[in-house]
Amino acid sequence: MLTNRAGSEDWRWRFCTADGHVRASSGSYSNAKDCRDAIDALRRTAGGARVRRIGDIK
Repeated sequence: MLTNRAGSEDWRWRFCTADGHVRASSGSYSNAKDCRDAIDALRRTAGGARVRRIGDIK
């Protein structure tokens, strides 16, 4: 989902379940293109993401 906050030029994305629950959201982007690029990058790479516990990161 690509959204523009009312009264602002900030763009943000939210990753939602089919029933509308927000599972992840972005920080602020100054323009729609950068926001869309972040969404596209998430779509390309999310399937191959590794999940690690914070204590396991070196």
